[in-house]
Amino acid sequence: MLKKIHFLLPFIIISAIAHAQEIGYTTTDIGGEVQWYSAGGYTAGLHLAFNGAVHSGFQLRAGYNKVDRKDWGIHADETGGGAGGGIGYRYYFPFRPHQFFLGVRSDIWRLKIDWKDPLSSGTTKTWTLHPAAEAGYMFLINDMAFITPAISAGYISNLATDGADVGEGFTFSAGISVGVKF
Repeated sequence: MLKKIHFLLPFIIISAIAHAQEIGYTTTDIGGEVQWYSAGGYTAGLHLAFNGAVHSGFQLRAGYNKVDRKDWGIHADETGGGAGGGIGYRYYFPFRPHQFFLGVRSDIWRLKIDWKDPLSSGTTKTWTLHPAAEAGYMFLINDMAFITPAISAGYISNLATDGADVGEGFTFSAGISVGVKF
Protein backbone atom coordinates (compact mmCIF):
# COMPACT_ATOMS: atom_id res chain seq x y z
CA MET A 1 0.00 0.00 0.00
CA LEU A 2 2.81 2.40 0.88
CA LYS A 3 4.49 1.70 -2.49
CA LYS A 4 1.26 2.68 -4.31
CA ILE A 5 1.08 5.97 -2.39
CA HIS A 6 4.73 6.74 -3.19
CA PHE A 7 4.09 5.88 -6.79
CA LEU A 8 0.90 8.03 -7.12
CA LEU A 9 2.03 11.00 -5.03
CA PRO A 10 4.31 12.53 -7.72
CA PHE A 11 1.48 12.31 -10.31
CA ILE A 12 -0.96 14.01 -7.94
CA ILE A 13 1.53 16.81 -7.19
CA ILE A 14 2.38 17.34 -10.88
CA SER A 15 -1.31 17.41 -11.75
CA ALA A 16 -2.05 19.98 -9.05
CA ILE A 17 0.86 22.19 -10.15
CA ALA A 18 -0.17 22.00 -13.81
CA HIS A 19 -3.75 22.93 -12.94
CA ALA A 20 -2.57 25.86 -10.82
CA GLN A 21 -0.65 27.26 -13.81
CA GLU A 22 -3.79 27.92 -15.89
CA ILE A 23 -4.16 31.53 -16.94
CA GLY A 24 -7.55 33.19 -17.15
CA TYR A 25 -10.96 31.68 -16.76
CA THR A 26 -13.88 30.75 -18.97
CA THR A 27 -17.11 32.75 -18.83
CA THR A 28 -20.51 32.88 -20.46
CA ASP A 29 -21.92 36.33 -21.18
CA ILE A 30 -25.59 37.17 -21.59
CA GLY A 31 -26.62 40.66 -22.57
CA GLY A 32 -28.44 43.08 -24.80
CA GLU A 33 -27.04 45.31 -27.50
CA VAL A 34 -28.07 48.27 -29.64
CA GLN A 35 -26.19 49.22 -32.79
CA TRP A 36 -26.65 52.16 -35.17
CA TYR A 37 -25.32 51.86 -38.72
CA SER A 38 -24.60 54.49 -41.35
CA ALA A 39 -26.76 52.80 -44.01
CA GLY A 40 -29.76 54.19 -42.15
CA GLY A 41 -31.10 52.12 -39.31
CA TYR A 42 -30.34 50.33 -36.11
CA THR A 43 -30.39 46.84 -34.65
CA ALA A 44 -31.43 45.76 -31.19
CA GLY A 45 -31.02 42.28 -29.80
CA LEU A 46 -29.72 39.79 -27.31
CA HIS A 47 -26.38 38.04 -27.40
CA LEU A 48 -24.79 35.01 -25.80
CA ALA A 49 -20.99 34.76 -25.67
CA PHE A 50 -18.78 31.81 -24.77
CA ASN A 51 -15.36 33.08 -23.71
CA GLY A 52 -12.32 30.84 -23.55
CA ALA A 53 -9.71 30.91 -20.83
CA VAL A 54 -7.18 32.68 -23.02
CA HIS A 55 -7.96 35.49 -25.53
CA SER A 56 -11.02 34.07 -27.37
CA GLY A 57 -14.74 34.72 -27.35
CA PHE A 58 -17.48 33.30 -29.59
CA GLN A 59 -20.85 35.06 -29.88
CA LEU A 60 -24.38 34.18 -30.97
CA ARG A 61 -26.88 36.98 -31.56
CA ALA A 62 -30.61 37.33 -32.28
CA GLY A 63 -32.50 40.55 -32.77
CA TYR A 64 -34.43 42.97 -34.93
CA ASN A 65 -33.09 45.28 -37.66
CA LYS A 66 -35.00 48.54 -38.22
CA VAL A 67 -34.25 50.00 -41.68
CA ASP A 68 -34.65 53.69 -42.62
CA ARG A 69 -32.48 54.33 -45.70
CA LYS A 70 -33.13 57.93 -46.66
CA ASP A 71 -30.18 58.70 -48.95
CA TRP A 72 -28.48 55.30 -48.91
CA GLY A 73 -31.01 53.14 -50.77
CA ILE A 74 -31.70 52.73 -54.47
CA HIS A 75 -35.15 54.32 -54.11
CA ALA A 76 -36.03 57.75 -52.72
CA ASP A 77 -37.25 56.21 -49.46
CA GLU A 78 -36.71 52.69 -48.05
CA THR A 79 -38.12 51.76 -44.64
CA GLY A 80 -38.97 48.51 -42.90
CA GLY A 81 -37.25 45.88 -40.85
CA GLY A 82 -37.05 42.27 -39.87
CA ALA A 83 -35.66 39.64 -37.55
CA GLY A 84 -32.31 37.95 -37.81
CA GLY A 85 -29.24 36.75 -36.05
CA GLY A 86 -25.54 36.23 -36.32
CA ILE A 87 -22.31 34.72 -35.12
CA GLY A 88 -19.01 36.31 -34.23
CA TYR A 89 -15.50 35.84 -32.89
CA ARG A 90 -13.52 38.24 -30.69
CA TYR A 91 -9.82 38.18 -29.89
CA TYR A 92 -9.14 39.85 -26.53
CA PHE A 93 -5.61 41.22 -26.11
CA PRO A 94 -5.36 40.48 -22.36
CA PHE A 95 -5.49 36.85 -21.27
CA ARG A 96 -8.91 37.27 -19.70
CA PRO A 97 -11.92 38.07 -21.94
CA HIS A 98 -12.16 41.81 -21.26
CA GLN A 99 -10.60 45.14 -22.27
CA PHE A 100 -9.60 45.82 -25.92
CA PHE A 101 -10.61 43.33 -28.63
CA LEU A 102 -10.72 42.89 -32.39
CA GLY A 103 -13.26 40.63 -34.01
CA VAL A 104 -15.34 39.54 -36.97
CA ARG A 105 -19.07 39.03 -37.12
CA SER A 106 -21.66 38.05 -39.67
CA ASP A 107 -25.38 38.70 -39.41
CA ILE A 108 -28.23 37.56 -41.63
CA TRP A 109 -31.57 39.38 -41.67
CA ARG A 110 -34.96 38.64 -43.22
CA LEU A 111 -36.08 42.16 -44.11
CA LYS A 112 -39.37 43.50 -45.44
CA ILE A 113 -38.68 46.90 -46.99
CA ASP A 114 -41.32 49.33 -48.22
CA TRP A 115 -39.90 51.65 -50.88
CA LYS A 116 -41.19 54.81 -52.53
CA ASP A 117 -40.15 56.79 -55.57
CA PRO A 118 -41.87 59.90 -56.95
CA LEU A 119 -43.88 57.79 -59.44
CA SER A 120 -44.05 54.32 -57.87
CA SER A 121 -43.88 52.33 -54.66
CA GLY A 122 -43.69 48.72 -53.54
CA THR A 123 -42.53 46.17 -51.02
CA THR A 124 -39.43 44.00 -51.20
CA LYS A 125 -38.59 40.99 -49.07
CA THR A 126 -34.90 40.16 -48.91
CA TRP A 127 -32.36 37.97 -47.13
CA THR A 128 -29.56 40.37 -46.22
CA LEU A 129 -26.04 39.34 -45.21
CA HIS A 130 -23.91 41.76 -43.19
CA PRO A 131 -20.34 40.57 -42.44
CA ALA A 132 -18.16 43.07 -40.57
CA ALA A 133 -14.87 43.59 -38.76
CA GLU A 134 -15.20 45.11 -35.29
CA ALA A 135 -13.15 46.68 -32.52
CA GLY A 136 -14.17 47.59 -29.01
CA TYR A 137 -13.43 47.69 -25.34
CA MET A 138 -15.14 45.63 -22.62
CA PHE A 139 -15.40 47.39 -19.26
CA LEU A 140 -15.85 44.93 -16.39
CA ILE A 141 -17.77 45.85 -13.27
CA ASN A 142 -16.85 43.60 -10.30
CA ASP A 143 -16.04 40.72 -12.71
CA MET A 144 -19.80 40.13 -13.05
CA ALA A 145 -21.23 42.81 -15.35
CA PHE A 146 -19.92 44.47 -18.49
CA ILE A 147 -20.45 47.49 -20.70
CA THR A 148 -18.96 47.21 -24.18
CA PRO A 149 -18.85 50.03 -26.73
CA ALA A 150 -17.78 48.85 -30.19
CA ILE A 151 -17.44 50.05 -33.77
CA SER A 152 -17.50 47.98 -36.94
CA ALA A 153 -17.25 48.26 -40.71
CA GLY A 154 -18.75 45.85 -43.19
CA TYR A 155 -20.71 45.29 -46.37
CA ILE A 156 -24.48 44.82 -46.56
CA SER A 157 -25.49 42.58 -49.46
CA ASN A 158 -28.87 41.22 -50.52
CA LEU A 159 -28.60 37.47 -51.05
CA ALA A 160 -32.13 36.74 -52.28
CA THR A 161 -34.63 39.46 -53.18
CA ASP A 162 -38.36 39.10 -53.82
CA GLY A 163 -39.34 42.42 -55.41
CA ALA A 164 -37.39 45.43 -56.63
CA ASP A 165 -33.73 45.84 -55.78
CA VAL A 166 -33.03 47.75 -52.56
CA GLY A 167 -29.91 49.39 -51.16
CA GLU A 168 -26.70 47.51 -50.39
CA GLY A 169 -23.10 48.56 -49.86
CA PHE A 170 -20.34 49.41 -47.40
CA THR A 171 -21.42 50.70 -43.97
CA PHE A 172 -20.00 51.73 -40.60
CA SER A 173 -21.72 51.01 -37.30
CA ALA A 174 -21.37 51.93 -33.66
CA GLY A 175 -23.07 50.37 -30.68
CA ILE A 176 -23.05 49.35 -27.06
CA SER A 177 -23.86 46.15 -25.23
CA VAL A 178 -24.48 45.53 -21.54
CA GLY A 179 -24.89 42.30 -19.63
CA VAL A 180 -23.65 39.87 -17.02
CA LYS A 181 -20.96 37.17 -16.88
CA PHE A 182 -21.41 33.69 -15.46
